[in-house]
Amino acid sequence: MLSRENGRRILIDTKHMSIQSRIYYHNLVKERRKEGDIVPIIQSHAAINGWSSFSEADKHTEDKDLDKDAYFSRWRINLNDEEILDIYDSDGIIGIVFHEGRMPGGKHKKRTKKLRKKYNRLKKKKNRSVRKQKKFDTVAEQLKLLYNELIWSNIFHIVRLININRKDQDGNPVNAWKIISVGSDYDGLIDPFNVYFSVSDLKTLFNDMVDYIKYSKGPVYFSDNGEIHKFKREELEELMFGKTIEEIVSDICFNNVDNFLSKYFTINYLEKI
Repeated sequence: MLSRENGRRILIDTKHMSIQSRIYYHNLVKERRKEGDIVPIIQSHAAINGWSSFSEADKHTEDKDLDKDAYFSRWRINLNDEEILDIYDSDGIIGIVFHEGRMPGGKHKKRTKKLRKKYNRLKKKKNRSVRKQKKFDTVAEQLKLLYNELIWSNIFHIVRLININRKDQDGNPVNAWKIISVGSDYDGLIDPFNVYFSVSDLKTLFNDMVDYIKYSKGPVYFSDNGEIHKFKREELEELMFGKTIEEIVSDICFNNVDNFLSKYFTINYLEKI
């Protein structure tokens, strides 16, 4: 698939590979990079699991108890820290997936469970009274805050991880925002967040993402090998590298994937021998 001798190179999406396949592929990409062949690793619709490495993620039994006390879903289909760093090193890209089943762990699901039931019950009633409409709007806003908390926690975890572990040639922390994009998976088999149910809700989501950081100033978390910690506000501001939140959201939602496609989905790259 990576060959350019029998037609165009096909870049591989590692999302549904087993963990063993991903380890093999990541090592292959590293070896090619040593020879001057850049192969970006793509994770088209992903969430983080908070584990530090492939080996750490692989040693935990995947059953109903794995996520019970977790903020992020710990299943190995999600990205571990070693994997994220490999994707960055390859000049790859990560699409963040808005998935009720894949992104949250048990702790977060407990916080949304009652609200989701209320939301779905009120949504079915087409002719809501003024009072019930206000209640529906309140529930929807509460859910939005919880989902944006989770989305931003996934995103800032990635940025923090790369910021700590990678430096430029002058020894300065690198800007990791370029590898993060939207990986909605709305065209696949997905359990979407209730309040962002389809592509038609993306504009609302993008605006809500800005508002969450800029106005609500709600909590954002990161994982240290499964242990959850809350970001300080000044830490978030430092990780923004002087950009406004509007610029960051615009990059995540539009510019980063456009730049990636412009660089790697070209005849020059795919067919060059």
